[in-house]
Amino acid sequence: MFATALEVARAEPLTLAQIAQRVQDVLGESLPCGIETLGEALKRAGFSFKGDRYALKKSATRNNSR
Repeated sequence: MFATALEVARAEPLTLAQIAQRVQDVLGESLPCGIETLGEALKRAGFSFKGDRYALKKSATRNNSR
């Protein structure tokens, strides 16, 4: 399962949930661990995950009425 997760993670940039879903699709069964455990295992293998950004860009929030 972990080898499959590594292959999926290396193939393209995905969120942790997307990696878990792809692993489940490939294996045809649910993950034997939680998504947090999968994330920790991938971090130990050298992967890093960044959170989603919901903030607007600074240029969109500037007052352009000058």
